Amino acid sequence: MQMLGDNKSLPITSTRAITIDASKDIVWQLLMQLGAKKQGFYSYDFLEENLKSKDKNPDLKIGDIIHGSAKEDGRLSSYNFKVLDLNPNDSIVLENWGTFLLKSINKNQTRLIIRTQEIKSTSLLTAFKNELIIPFHFIMERRMMLGIKMEAEQKKNPILSFNKDLVWLVGVALSFFLILLIFIALKSTFYKILISCLLSTIWLVIVFLFNPEPTYIMAFLLVCFFLFIKLNRIKS
Repeated sequence: MQMLGDNKSLPITSTRAITIDASKDIVWQLLMQLGAKKQGFYSYDFLEENLKSKDKNPDLKIGDIIHGSAKEDGRLSSYNFKVLDLNPNDSIVLENWGTFLLKSINKNQTRLIIRTQEIKSTSLLTAFKNELIIPFHFIMERRMMLGIKMEAEQKKNPILSFNKDLVWLVGVALSFFLILLIFIALKSTFYKILISCLLSTIWLVIVFLFNPEPTYIMAFLLVCFFLFIKLNRIKS
């Protein structure tokens, strides 16, 4: 599907979408309030407490900057997003991010589609850095899309709350480090590869395919913890 801002010279393309039970106009107005000193990024509340403003800001226009930080000194300028192109009530293209497109399913349902594009890196260091950044970006963007859905539908989604978000993110981080510790604790090369690959696959499925619900990641964290304890007992 062709979208505003598509660039054929950027071979790496990623497209994500979510169905929202609200009209296109409602979702568009939420997109117009993206950024610091506006409504934030509709993502994790505990990360965005100082970003949001109760004031309603004017709609965005080409050339405007969506700020990623509430600081005036611009220290986080790399997290600012310039509006490169805009088709009112339809799509918006942000520099260093991608394209946001709205498609009406019917008068009460809208499909929010986000596409990012990038060039394939020839530098090993840059490629490695991107591989670390992409999962983090996905986690943040998915939560943003769910947040926009919740805000547009004006109902409280039980999956999304301050405490659940915090527990989920902590569980993701701790289970990741436990997998690394288990890899180090295993003596056999065969089991290092086998168990680490198995645990990593489960971790990826929970993080990227399941809803960000703490039950799954905390159960997995407990499994990793008991496995790590058992390995250390065997060693001693």
